[in-house]
Formats: sequence, C-alpha cells, structure tokens
Amino acid sequence: MPDDIPTPDTPPEPTPTYPEPDPRIAELEARLSAAEAAAGAATTRYREARLAAQPEIPEELVGGATVEEIDASIERARRIVDAIRSRIAPAAAPSPVVVPIASIGRSEGAGSPGAWASLPASERIRAGLAAR
Repeated sequence: MPDDIPTPDTPPEPTPTYPEPDPRIAELEARLSAAEAAAGAATTRYREARLAAQPEIPEELVGGATVEEIDASIERARRIVDAIRSRIAPAAAPSPVVVPIASIGRSEGAGSPGAWASLPASERIRAGLAAR
C-alpha cells in the first residue's frame, strides 16, 4: 500500500493555522490603490496638457503610463510629424500670388480716384454715362 494514502490507524495531518492578518495591511492596500489611481489621473492630465500645447501631434501617436514614457512617445511622434512635413512640404508649396498695386487705367490722370473725388456727384454720373 502506498505511504501517502492515510489509513485508519494513522492520524490525519493537522490543518495549518495562520496568524490573523494585520489590519494595517487592508489600510495600506487601500492607500496604495488610491495613490495608483491619483498617479494614473495625473499622467493622463500631463498627456492631455502636452498634446494641447502641440496640436500638430496626433493623440493616437502618444501613449505611456508614466511621465517618462509620455515624454519619449511625444518625441517619437514629433519626429514622425517632422518627417511627414519634410516629405509633403516641397510638393504642397503654394506659388506666390502677385497682386497688382493699382490697375493701369486708374494709376494717374482722369481715371484716378483723386480726380473723381473732386467732382460733384452729378458730374461723376454724367461722365460715367458718357463713357458707355
């Protein structure tokens, strides 16, 4: 017969007794849980503040559970954004728009705004109708 099977003539092993748990353990566990929750909320606010200060960085590129991880993630995201900008900037550069300072017909002489301003309204109307 195997030795590990109890027989009626062998007494059962006593059930181990453990000391009562220290009541401070529950309090410390609660405090630890509250501190972890506060730290998580603080890092979330830190991430949001960093993203608000740099709106060109997509929030999907930034992660991390600690301040250091968030900082490293922001730097990686910044490098990605800069690389994308450098690739699309030459292709998307708008051509300069040239706006003339004044039209040729109004630059000097009778067509200039200064010449018309000195005429009474009736003369301006008469000249406008005659030009038709």
